Amino acid sequence: MKNTINLKLNQKITMTPQLQLAIKLMQLSKVELINEIQSIYESNPLLELNENQASQDISLTKDSSHEVIEELNFNENFQQSPNTKNIEQIDSDYKYQQKQQLNINEYLLWQANLSSFSEDELIAAQIIIDNIDDDAFLKIEVQEIVRIINHKKFNEQFILNVLEKIKHFEPLGSGTSSPIEFLFFQIDLISCTNKTKDFLKELILREFRELNKIDINFLMSDYNLTLKESREILSIFETLSYKPNTSFLVSTDTTNSYITADVTLKKSNNDWYFFINKETIPSLKINENYLSFMHKENTEQYEYLKDNLQKAKWFIKSLDMRNNTLLQVAKSIFEFQAGFFEHGEEAMRPMILNDIAQRLNMHESTISRITTNKFIQTPRGILN
Repeated sequence: MKNTINLKLNQKITMTPQLQLAIKLMQLSKVELINEIQSIYESNPLLELNENQASQDISLTKDSSHEVIEELNFNENFQQSPNTKNIEQIDSDYKYQQKQQLNINEYLLWQANLSSFSEDELIAAQIIIDNIDDDAFLKIEVQEIVRIINHKKFNEQFILNVLEKIKHFEPLGSGTSSPIEFLFFQIDLISCTNKTKDFLKELILREFRELNKIDINFLMSDYNLTLKESREILSIFETLSYKPNTSFLVSTDTTNSYITADVTLKKSNNDWYFFINKETIPSLKINENYLSFMHKENTEQYEYLKDNLQKAKWFIKSLDMRNNTLLQVAKSIFEFQAGFFEHGEEAMRPMILNDIAQRLNMHESTISRITTNKFIQTPRGILN
């Protein structure tokens, strides 16, 4: 009989509550994040609204504990520390455009003039935008626009290319021709499987006149979906709108939001700047009034406040980490795709999650979480 010793080495990663919270916040969309902040704020007495928050983050700050990855060094075309005058000019311009009650055509034309359109593309864009109605639908056919311009350079494909860029302006989907096309456009932007997207489009075509009446029982009985599948389909439908100007009308009111960019990329005097858009996101801080009640004599009260204070600090720190990571990734994508932002689609490089993960020394799953359901406003429109 032989005596043997079997050794098993198990590698186990313990996820702390802080790490779990940070991961959760990273993958939330802007609307989901606002709801999460509201929920945490209402449940934790150690948190209060910070009325003096800055509307945007201009640059990243380094975390002294090194828990946030150090800021990247960018080439000379990217200015990390813009001077105060430029910041104020850009910030003022951004706030002005956000708050003005522009009509849809004026707002789209403003974005077109800020974009990287060539002179010919801008001519086509102006005619397209002039023929967009109050619902943000294009009210004439592309062939009619070709006939109006009546120049060999402005063929149908040229107009379609310009129109496609306008569709990615804010509000997303401006220039689509009908509610069905706009619904399809939104579905193409959603992070779900192609099978789910195909089913959603088929459902819209078949049931368009009765979409508002679709419920779980209908999907399970008429389309043989499981309960889980039916809930997924309905949850997606709840995010869709029938016309683009729904998002425009809501997003011009800074007290609400439908689809607004998480990050803004702007160019000024040949320098590029990033902003985290915080106009509609509540900012929280520690409620110092409650700290005076933290007396160890009252053990139960002390432990309750101590626990909530720790949770409040974790939540605020996790929000900062989310914003820092979002900016890090956005800047890295910009650096990787600088040719696209400067020169257009012909200069776009193939890119996968690993390309950005290696640049930032992050895991691919982190890049996936922080980019899912996030939007960036650029001179080339809103990108997902």
